[in-house]
Amino acid sequence: MKKIIFIITLNILFISAKIYSQTNNADSTDGKIALDHSVYESWNKLEKTKISYNGEWISYELNPQKGDGKLILINPNKGFADTIVRGYDLTFSPNSDFAALKIKPQEDTTRKAKLDKKKKEDMPKDSLGILTFMPESKMIKIPFLKSFTVSQENTSLVSYMNENKSDKKRH
Repeated sequence: MKKIIFIITLNILFISAKIYSQTNNADSTDGKIALDHSVYESWNKLEKTKISYNGEWISYELNPQKGDGKLILINPNKGFADTIVRGYDLTFSPNSDFAALKIKPQEDTTRKAKLDKKKKEDMPKDSLGILTFMPESKMIKIPFLKSFTVSQENTSLVSYMNENKSDKKRH
C-alpha cells in the first residue's frame, strides 16, 4: 500500500513540476502559453513507475511524442541517479541487487528500416541491459534480444533468449 501511495505522490509531483515550469516560461504580458502544433513534440509522458522490492530504487520512463525516450533510475538514499537512453520495460531483481531492461534501437534507424521496407527479421532488434547495483553500478548489454525474464524467487537470475545470427547465414 505504501508503494502505491508513493507512486501516486511521485506522479503528482512530476505533473505539478511540469505545470510550474510551463507557467514560468509563459509570456509576462498575459501569463498564458499559446498552444499550437509546435509544442506537442516537447511534451513527455511519464510512464511505468516502479520501486524495487527493498524500496531503495525508483525508476520511471520519460517518453516524448516522437523520438527516443529514456529510463530514469534513482536511489534517493545514496544520492544516485542514472539515465538510460532508449531504456524501457525495467524489472528489478527480488534481492534488489540488479535490474534488467530492454534497450530500443534508435528511432531514426528503425524508421529508415521501415521506409526501406525491410523484412521483420532484418529490422533492428532490442538489446538486453543488465544494470548491477553492488558493489558499483555497471551495465552489461546483450544484443538481438527476443525476450527476458527475471526469477521471482529470492535469487539473482535472469534468463533471456536472443536471436542467433549464425542460423540466418546457413539458410
